[in-house]
Amino acid sequence: MIAVDIDGTLIASGGMIGPRTMNALRAAAESGVEIVIATGRRHSFAMPMVAPLRLRSTDVMITSNGSVVRTVGGKLLEQTLMPAETAREICRELSDFTGSLVFTFDVEGRGSLVIESTETLGRVIGRWIQVNLDAIETVNPLINAFASGACPIQGMLAGSMERMHAARLRLEAENSALSKQITIHRTEYLERNLSIVDLLPAGCSKGVALERLAGLSGIPREEVMAIGDNWNDVDMLNWAGQPVIMANASHELKEIAAARGWRVTASNEQDGVGLAVEVALNGVLEFS
Repeated sequence: MIAVDIDGTLIASGGMIGPRTMNALRAAAESGVEIVIATGRRHSFAMPMVAPLRLRSTDVMITSNGSVVRTVGGKLLEQTLMPAETAREICRELSDFTGSLVFTFDVEGRGSLVIESTETLGRVIGRWIQVNLDAIETVNPLINAFASGACPIQGMLAGSMERMHAARLRLEAENSALSKQITIHRTEYLERNLSIVDLLPAGCSKGVALERLAGLSGIPREEVMAIGDNWNDVDMLNWAGQPVIMANASHELKEIAAARGWRVTASNEQDGVGLAVEVALNGVLEFS
């Protein structure tokens, strides 16, 4: 099994999958390796990016950082919802951050993304706002989005590194009512001074979802490769028997990779996924 992150890993900066990566993943699938997409994106937002791979409808996508698992064909395999009261508590705890906050619901179309306004978010992730306009519903104040008891699959904060660090510290504080109710993942883009903080139901991560998926398929940990580039990939890299980190990962992450013995492949601009998969596939072929 090979689990691959999308942004900063599978795709290059122009949003394209390199030919070497495309060919390597197709060859792996043809040889019997299960290809799993593991992303922080929601399912519908991830599909256009992976469409060129021509994955089978039964292949699996771990989305929203592990809170939802579906087949490429859309069959729901696993879903973890955040209690509405937890979402309301996030709004209360982060009352001065609500302009930076997004909640994701596992539904199609408008209302799958709920925000308080586009003003603050538009300044930091304006392109994301534009691409997702058809899915966005505005609710002000944001806490009213849960008045009916609707349960999201995750929350997300986006902003500068400094501002998002402050939000994380508040949520992780020992006296925070939320410290044991949610799992926090982050994705950072240093060159853009952008930090995305994902707030998931407790216990959700790409690693947890990948472990369960491999168990259901009867694939031992040693035969699972995970490839990623950012902090939200760390759990699955820690769990996988064959962890691979991209050369475009941050210096701090690559230091962790060196300490833990993770392999480093080329960058996403240089078909790093393709290179890593070729190495793995050749090993499988030699073994067989």
